[in-house]
Amino acid sequence: MVAFCRNDTFTGRKDIIARLKELLEDQNYNRVALYGLGGAGKTQIALEYVHQRKGLSHVFWVHGSSFLKFGEDYRRIFQTVGISQGGPEPSENEQLSEVKRWLESPASGSWIMIIDNADNEADFSGNKSPISRFVPQSSNGKIVITTRSRVVASRQGCSVVEVGKMRTEEARELFFQRFGKTVGLQDHDLEASNKRRKALLSEQFCDIRREVDMTESILSTYFITFERINEKSPKGADLLRLIAFFDRQKIPEELLVKSGLEGMNDPIEFRKAIGALLNFSLVTRAEGAAVYELHRLVQHSIQVYLKQEEVRKWSRTGLSVILRLFPPHEHNVRDICASYLPHALAILENSDDPLVSPVHYRVAMHLQSIGHYNDAEVQIRRCIQLEGDTDENDCGSLARSSLLATVLVARGRYEEAENIFRRVLEGREKVLGSDHLDTLTSAHNLALVLGQLGRHNEAEKLNRALVWILDALGKYDEGERTNKRVLDTRQRVLGPGHPDTLSSLHKHGVMLQRLGRYAEAEKYYRHALEGREKKLGPEHPDTLSSVDGWVMVLLELGEYAGAEQPAQRAFEGYQKIWGPDHKSTLMAMGNLSSVLQGLGRYDEAETVLRTVVEGREKALGPESMITLLSVNNLALLLHHLGQFEESEKLQRRVFETREKTLGLINEATLSSLRNLASVLRDQGKNEETEEVSLRALKCCTELYGEEHLETLTCVENLALFLCYRHRYQDAEKMQRRVFEERKKKLGLDHPNTFVSADNLAAILAGLGMYDEAEEMCRWALEGSERVLGLNHPQTLTNLKNMASLLQRAEGASEAERLPRHLKVMRSR
Repeated sequence: MVAFCRNDTFTGRKDIIARLKELLEDQNYNRVALYGLGGAGKTQIALEYVHQRKGLSHVFWVHGSSFLKFGEDYRRIFQTVGISQGGPEPSENEQLSEVKRWLESPASGSWIMIIDNADNEADFSGNKSPISRFVPQSSNGKIVITTRSRVVASRQGCSVVEVGKMRTEEARELFFQRFGKTVGLQDHDLEASNKRRKALLSEQFCDIRREVDMTESILSTYFITFERINEKSPKGADLLRLIAFFDRQKIPEELLVKSGLEGMNDPIEFRKAIGALLNFSLVTRAEGAAVYELHRLVQHSIQVYLKQEEVRKWSRTGLSVILRLFPPHEHNVRDICASYLPHALAILENSDDPLVSPVHYRVAMHLQSIGHYNDAEVQIRRCIQLEGDTDENDCGSLARSSLLATVLVARGRYEEAENIFRRVLEGREKVLGSDHLDTLTSAHNLALVLGQLGRHNEAEKLNRALVWILDALGKYDEGERTNKRVLDTRQRVLGPGHPDTLSSLHKHGVMLQRLGRYAEAEKYYRHALEGREKKLGPEHPDTLSSVDGWVMVLLELGEYAGAEQPAQRAFEGYQKIWGPDHKSTLMAMGNLSSVLQGLGRYDEAETVLRTVVEGREKALGPESMITLLSVNNLALLLHHLGQFEESEKLQRRVFETREKTLGLINEATLSSLRNLASVLRDQGKNEETEEVSLRALKCCTELYGEEHLETLTCVENLALFLCYRHRYQDAEKMQRRVFEERKKKLGLDHPNTFVSADNLAAILAGLGMYDEAEEMCRWALEGSERVLGLNHPQTLTNLKNMASLLQRAEGASEAERLPRHLKVMRSR
């Protein structure tokens, strides 16, 4: 992982490289500092050294000019080497610590690390300073630091190799190698450059810092080069002017190509322009990556070279590029934000342009997301200050205040955060309404702060209201995102092994399960289980709860064989702790029954489920809601086994008891009404089936509204009944509505979306629309196979339905192949 390609024009410095080799090959030394003024060639010497060593050791090149850049390089090492041990992704700082531990372990082997431009003494002031605390202490690795600070070299315990100016013969060799024996440089070029340099150096600069090592001879050299670039490549000169206002390191090629400068979106023109800068060694290109770097003295020389009006012009140009390309923060653009961040910060540092406010906000969002809370607070406060007298109930103002409060929470300043969150919540309730996602998020954030302040009753009240609203609205995506924020915060603040963090892991599994994202949910349940086993022990009730959750999601994935052992473990564990009639024991037995059903062991499943019903009737009474849940499950099993009469009897019992206790307009009551309609349909009781189905749909619409997921289930049940009765046109209209709404609400990869597509295919086949039916059926089959796997019951059902459809459409040859494929899968 070397930052730059080898410099083919590198010459001289043989004595320094020899000394570097001598020190690093000596077992008594494992840290060396290349110390000298800017422009002396420290980075080029380090680069030549590691290229000479290439293949003998791992090489890691990290930037030491700021903690942000250092952290970015360490995270790249984390990802490239594959240090992660599985589980939820570690936080930003945890990744840095993991890299340090790995480098200190024998697993890393022999390595060399270059820490380039380690000039900021505050970052290296002691073992707990921002960068020093992540620098590895290891006998199997060597560290080379390039620095302008002897203090940094001393604090890092380095042997110092001083890099001074080149000897005359080395300088002559470099000059002729770079420009040739006949340069074509006339005396008047140097004279004009000197006049320009003296005029500029006589001015009073307020915004551009003069560096102590930026000598007049250096300026003269660069001014000559800039003027030659202007003559030979005007587009290259413009590119250089723009680059000068970005951060000088890791400038992404994409940022330049999309800059809007004339010709830069043309690959040929861009290569010519950047090629001119590379040829004059004004920029260097990283090895193996489309990023460029500008030397510090080149950058400052350009800014000195430009007139004041040019400085303003190119500073604003850079700002407009960043404003256009730095994206609003979302998790999927974090890498883009990270690569553009140093350049956004460089632009913001000296700009008072009105355009900077939205950039401050986007930068603050990104910094908050990666845990740089101090910097995030600076950025968001600057943003709020620049916005000035904006109406405090304006949506943008509320968003800015909410971000500030979030940062304050992360910094432990809960009282300040509470006041801001209260204002934001009141403003969003007034402007957006109480059930808007942003309002709900504000309520959740306020509840978290109240909990931190020890005001648990108030926090509990807010959280209960939030969960109820999200649930009632069917907004599972919002609930998942809200819970993920809680999880991320707990991992960062409390650590991954804290019981509260493990609780959030478990809850996130629940949310993902509700969204049908079963594979993701399975990972979260499993990680929660592993953490709780270590922290709480294998028989703790919370550990067994995670076992239960894991079992339920394995059921959804159709992994019945894998679910049997943990289901048995949960049942036996609860029975040992609470006894056979405890609600947790009986719930675990219910899950075990579902596993047995999935394995085709229906007699065992029925026996277990009847035991559950009897236990709950005994412990809770026959009309308990929990008892009725088990009765409902038994009725569904009997329905599947063809025992329709007993199934109908039990479903009527469940429905009538729920209606009496909970009322008709209730989620549980309507669920049992739908189940009753299903068993009536399979007995051929068509009139009552239609009556019950219409009643269920009417009540669902009244309870949830027309577009809620529960209402859509009622619509689908009625559509299937109408299909069964050959009333295909009415059924098609209903089922298309279900399919379109589920695509919008659940997404294209949710199992229920595949079910609705498969059901629509059956209805279309009834209408003789075989082409569309086949297309829909294939889409459902391919989706189920991709998301749930080949052996999942839903995939097998889709496959059988496809075979049936092809047979109806007289595609016998293909239909014959599908059942054989089905047999192969069942034999696995």
